[in-house]
Amino acid sequence: MSKNSPALASTHLPLGKITKAHGLRGGVVVALDPSLEGTLRPGIVLEISGNTARTALTVRTCTQRKAGALVTFDGVADREAAEELIGARLAVTRDSLPALEPGEYYDIDLVGSEVVAVGGAVVGRLAEVIATGANDVYVVAATEGEILVPAIDGVVLEIDLEGRRVVVETAGLAYPERRS
Repeated sequence: MSKNSPALASTHLPLGKITKAHGLRGGVVVALDPSLEGTLRPGIVLEISGNTARTALTVRTCTQRKAGALVTFDGVADREAAEELIGARLAVTRDSLPALEPGEYYDIDLVGSEVVAVGGAVVGRLAEVIATGANDVYVVAATEGEILVPAIDGVVLEIDLEGRRVVVETAGLAYPERRS
């Protein structure tokens, strides 16, 4: 979770992806969106999409790990059933998430926002938020390619979620070389 405006209206938020099976009793490892990693808990129902006939899974157990979360689901009892879920994407309904404090939002709420320079020139669209540990990095899709913007004071000056706009200081940002 980050700080700023109220959450957007989207009802489902991408939570992560099942990356591998773990153990013999149906456990899986889930690579999580860092801003949502505290949301997995027993009893929460997740929407599932990808290479599976299932449409929803209920979390039975969850243990946070450095490389994601170790999760078991109701109805997934063995390794074979867990392996069928590898590659599936998980989403969570916004109303099942903990309430945000005023001025907070989830990183996914920024994706798709227009990124503009201080003078108003359009830099591009925010395509992804990468958690690096020290600070987030915004991946901005620009006509020249991707631009990486450190999400720190002095660089990210304003976030307007309702207006879907992020104002950044572009001095010092590394723009990709133009190809002819």
